[in-house]
Amino acid sequence: MQVVGETSKRGTYIRFKPDYNEIFDEGVRFKREMVAARLRELAFLNPGLKIELVDERELDDQGKPVKQVFYSKEGLLDLLKYLEAGNTPLFSPPVYIKGEREGIIVEAAFEYTDFDGEIFQSYVNNINTREGGYHETGFRSALTRTLKNFASKQGWLNKTKVKIEGQDFKRGLLAVLSVKVPNPQFSGQTKTRLASEEVRPVVESIVTEQLNRFF
Repeated sequence: MQVVGETSKRGTYIRFKPDYNEIFDEGVRFKREMVAARLRELAFLNPGLKIELVDERELDDQGKPVKQVFYSKEGLLDLLKYLEAGNTPLFSPPVYIKGEREGIIVEAAFEYTDFDGEIFQSYVNNINTREGGYHETGFRSALTRTLKNFASKQGWLNKTKVKIEGQDFKRGLLAVLSVKVPNPQFSGQTKTRLASEEVRPVVESIVTEQLNRFF
């Protein structure tokens, strides 16, 4: 190891060179927008981390390589605000949950908006689990049960002639769920669905406890 001197600067450089012989086709061009989207996502998931993206293929108005800086102070709350995309929240501030149990760290933020559909993004160890998994199942189960119990205690369901299901709580939901799991198991090669069953009860219990405290 070569020591080059002391410094107060900290950071990590990652250099990546495409393998055009075996993996990539000649002439492949990386899209900065796609790289930027992923780095922005990582900044939201790791509050306090500053990430810089420099594209030396293009110059800005000052003749320097185009640079984008990604940084988030509030983490999932900032991501929630980013995902609002013009939709109006029905209450403020959003519900924020964080807890740890059995070595699993659970963090979530959600709110309801005037959006007709649902926006739900989940992550496991910073990996976007687009197909969901047991962590999402635990969150949805806790949310549905807690909201139904609260509505029932308030007497709001006394005159309801239909059975309230989890589907009824999806409209307008804007939620972000992030879990840190030791040795997670995924379904498929793309790692887009969490298959670790032990995560569900942990997420469910933490979300239930903190939602009950919130209400």
